[in-house]
Amino acid sequence: MTLQSSFQKAMRLSVPAVVIFLILPMGGAAADESTDAVVHKVLLERTTNTCKAILPAWFASEHGVQDPKVRGLVADCYMGHARLAILGVKTDVSLAETSLSEVPAVLLQRKTGINLEIHRPLAGRTLRVQAEKKKTHVQ
Repeated sequence: MTLQSSFQKAMRLSVPAVVIFLILPMGGAAADESTDAVVHKVLLERTTNTCKAILPAWFASEHGVQDPKVRGLVADCYMGHARLAILGVKTDVSLAETSLSEVPAVLLQRKTGINLEIHRPLAGRTLRVQAEKKKTHVQ
């Protein structure tokens, strides 16, 4: 065997190996994208189911948001939406401007349209106010 024939054999073996190592990561990237989509879907489903459980637990509790079960569900729902926002997954509920104690009220508003905002308890109502007439004293 000469040096040239050994070199040719080595090249015949190494070129396919290099091609395989270059092609495999490309297939892996596509697999990673599909894995990400599956993870996003599962996380969205889990967050949605957790948030759906808040209102029945909130109505059934005697202490409202102070109930440990309700607080746990609220925290899980809030964190799930935070994870989804970080991952870039759009949801129908935005909790970015919401504190933890307001999550049940936001979900109730989303589901039924009832607004429990404490600073605007009469939101959507029009009040008619008449100016009081000044009384003059006749002497």
